[in-house]
Amino acid sequence: MLESEHALIEQALQLPSKDAVFAHIAPLRARIVEDLEIAETWLTLLEAAPTRPGLVDDVRAALGAFPSEATLLVLGLRALLRADERRGLDEPPLEGAPARLVLSLGEPHLDDPHLDERMSVELRASLLAMLGNAHRRLGGAHDAKAVERLEASIKLAPEGSTFFDLGLCHKWAGRFRAAAIAFDRAEERLGATRAVLFNQATVATASADVERAATLWRTLGFGVEVEEGALPLVKKADGAMLDEVFVRVPTRGLGRASATGGGGVPNASIVLEVIGVAPLSPCHGVVRTPTARDAIVDFGDVILFDPAPVMRLERGGVARPVMPLLRTIKKGDEKRFPFLGMEQEAGDIARLGEALPEGCIFYLHDTRVDHVCPRCAAGLALEPHEHAETLERRVVRGKLICPRAVSLSAVKEALEAKRRSDVLFSIPALYEALGDTASAQRQRKSWGSVEHELGARSTAPPLGA
Repeated sequence: MLESEHALIEQALQLPSKDAVFAHIAPLRARIVEDLEIAETWLTLLEAAPTRPGLVDDVRAALGAFPSEATLLVLGLRALLRADERRGLDEPPLEGAPARLVLSLGEPHLDDPHLDERMSVELRASLLAMLGNAHRRLGGAHDAKAVERLEASIKLAPEGSTFFDLGLCHKWAGRFRAAAIAFDRAEERLGATRAVLFNQATVATASADVERAATLWRTLGFGVEVEEGALPLVKKADGAMLDEVFVRVPTRGLGRASATGGGGVPNASIVLEVIGVAPLSPCHGVVRTPTARDAIVDFGDVILFDPAPVMRLERGGVARPVMPLLRTIKKGDEKRFPFLGMEQEAGDIARLGEALPEGCIFYLHDTRVDHVCPRCAAGLALEPHEHAETLERRVVRGKLICPRAVSLSAVKEALEAKRRSDVLFSIPALYEALGDTASAQRQRKSWGSVEHELGARSTAPPLGA
């Protein structure tokens, strides 16, 4: 590195933002394939700027220019892992996920018979740890390799921080007792940091180690109540219940008559849906928002979630954290019935819920409002005609929640008594639960008709065309 280039970097490091730093040293980018010291500096800075455009290309170029440089390899893989951490662990890794590049660039080095000569013990341990974390971030199919690589790293450098990563790996795989051991080892090395304590408390709660979980939550500053046979009830320090939290869960379409089963999303597609949860601790609680699509959890279930957020969602002008689902602790005993309807005026569908037995919840997920030409709506969209004054069509999706003690026959009678003839309302699962096959079939047909209408309107030419 030239003296002028070194001075340029020193000046950049005094600047107040990462963007300003990279703007200042932009002339050095072309030199990352020519000068090893510049390449190492550039990749070190990239680790601190995981959202930097061109990060993947820069790492690939630098490692390609200096393929035998062990320190540079570790720096590049670390930058790629930081970039991959922008994706929540509950999101499927796409083909271009940086974690995949970590494996393609790093794994071949393990087959090098001269690896011990090229790399110090510390660098080999770092390489194995990063490969283990890349496998961990690529999902369940990579779980065995993740554990293998992380444990190999620990054998080389038992005093490092890799026990924490191993704990994360076990936690996401549902091996909570193994995770507890790993996090205890991490505490011995890293100290009782909040990250370590939160993970210890989470896996203790998940494995029903009530006494240890209660102690850990108290250490973190929460109030805790313990009743025999139950997980700890964790509250704020002043004794108030914890605020509602958001949790993200994978869902599929409802599997009804149309491939547009979830608001235009194909039934087979996995969609991450955000639901509201009443927390019983910082890592478990009761679902209080019915899912719009089919999911492994629903209203009334007690679930375990990771307290580390995967995203933030703006609500009321405030960015609220959203946590990922870990597993279901206990299924609720409520009956849940998705419904789909077409109303004439706002509130027609909502009023159906007014006559339901006490304890039932008539939850509206969304309303789609279209303004259509009457002749287009009648199926004549492709025939030449004058477009008349538009009609408002309102399609409503939602879910009916019925407590176990409520008679489903009473629910059906209440809905049928309240429904008007000009309001289309389909809730086939209710009739299926009652064993009324003929009515369920008619309800499924009505559901399909509404979805077909949705599809037709989405492809109809614009008014005035």
